[in-house]
Amino acid sequence: MRYILGEQRQSSRLDWAQSSCARWIQLPLFLWITPLLSLGNKRTLVESDLNDLSVNDKCSVLLNRVNRIFLAFPLIMAHIAQPLLIRQIILYIKGESVLPAYAGYLFASALCITAILQAIIHQQIFFRNARIGMRVRNTLSSSIYKHLLTINIEALHKTTTAQTINLVANDASKFEELTMFVHTIVLVPLEALVTFGLVLWYIGLPTIFGYAILILLIPMQFIFSTQFTRYRTTTMACTDKRVQTINEIVNGCQIIKMYNWEKAMEQRVCETRRNELSSIYKASCLRVLNTALSFAALPLISLAIFGGIWLMGRTLLPEDIFATLAFFAMVRIPVTVTMPQVIEKLSEARVSARRINQFMQLDILSKKR
Repeated sequence: MRYILGEQRQSSRLDWAQSSCARWIQLPLFLWITPLLSLGNKRTLVESDLNDLSVNDKCSVLLNRVNRIFLAFPLIMAHIAQPLLIRQIILYIKGESVLPAYAGYLFASALCITAILQAIIHQQIFFRNARIGMRVRNTLSSSIYKHLLTINIEALHKTTTAQTINLVANDASKFEELTMFVHTIVLVPLEALVTFGLVLWYIGLPTIFGYAILILLIPMQFIFSTQFTRYRTTTMACTDKRVQTINEIVNGCQIIKMYNWEKAMEQRVCETRRNELSSIYKASCLRVLNTALSFAALPLISLAIFGGIWLMGRTLLPEDIFATLAFFAMVRIPVTVTMPQVIEKLSEARVSARRINQFMQLDILSKKR
C-alpha cells in the first residue's frame, strides 16, 4: 500500500501479475487490468482507485538506469578534452592565443581535472562491469549445477566429471571476463569517429593516411579472433582430458600403487599436459604478436600522418603535432589493445557458450518420465 495526499493507493497490479503463477494468462489477455476497467465502467474513477506505478516504470528507477548508461559519455568527453586542452596550452605558450593571461592557468587546471575525472569514471565503469560479470558467472554456475542434478543416467554417461568441473570453473568465468570490456564495443567506435572529425578539422586530408593504418589493423583482428577461437577449443579439450585423467588416477590410486603403475600414469599425465601447454603456447605467441602490433601502431600512424603533411608541402606546427599525437595516443589503446582483448574474450566466450549449451541440452529426468 502507498499513501498519496492522504489517500490509499494499491500496489501495482502489473507487478503482481508478473509475479503471479497465472502470469501466462494474466499478461497476454490483460486480465490484470480488468478490475480497474470494470470499476471505471460503473462509476468515474478517482485518485484512490488507481494502482501505483510498476517499479520498473518509476522515474527514480529509470533515472538510475539512464545515469548508468550515460556514465560512459563523460568518460568520452574527458578523453577528447585532453588533446584539445594541450593544443590550447601550446598556443598560449607560443603567444598566439587571444585569450587573457589567466587562460593558460585555466587550461592547465582543466587538463588536470579531466585526467582525474577520466580515472574516476573509468574505474566506476569497470567496477559496475565486474559486478555484472560476477552475477553472470554465478547464474551460469548455478544453472549448470542445477541441471547436473536433474540429468538422467543415460545422459550422464555422455559427460564426464572433468567436463562439468571445467564448465563451472573455466567456461562460466569467460563470460565474467568478457563483461569487463563489453562497453568498449560501443565506446571505441564512437571515440574513433569523434577523434577522426577533430583531427580532420585541424590537419585536413593527412588524417586519412593515419586512419588507413587503423583500418588495416581491423582485418588482422578478425584473423586473430579466428585463431584464438581455434586454440581455445583445443585447449579446453586438452584440459578436459587432463582433469579426467587426474580424476581417474585419484580414484584408482590404490590399484595403481598395487600394480606399480606410477611411472605409466606419470607419463600419461605429462603427455596430456604437454598437449595442453602446446596449445596455450601457440595462443600466447599469437597474443604477443597482437600486442606488438598495438605498440607499433602509434609510430606507424604518426609516420603516415606527418609524412603525408610533408609530402603535401604543408608546415608542421607544434600545436598540431602534439594535439594529433595526443588524439591518436588516445585512440591507439582502445583500438589496438582493448578491442583485441574484447575480440579474444568474445572468441573464448563463444566457445564456452557452445560447451555450456551442449551440456544444458542433455536430457533431464522429467523427459524420461
